[in-house]
Amino acid sequence: VSDFHLDETMTGGGLLRLIADQFPSVARVLMSGSIDHDGMQQLVADGVAHHYLDKPWPPGELQRTLLTIADARHGTSSDDRFAR
Repeated sequence: VSDFHLDETMTGGGLLRLIADQFPSVARVLMSGSIDHDGMQQLVADGVAHHYLDKPWPPGELQRTLLTIADARHGTSSDDRFAR
């Protein structure tokens, strides 16, 4: 999980691109309070990030996003997990 704006030397997209190159199986989520939705959608389309979140997000949204990604990767359902 990375913010879109990090510092003057690297963006969150740049960081996630490096992670994607070195660790392609790691799930990557980008978050931002900026209005550059097209740029963030392009990073998802390019496979750099699996998902992006707008800040501020509703309570529980980050957890739901991470559970959805984990469920998709493991063929499980968070509903099944919490039904126990």
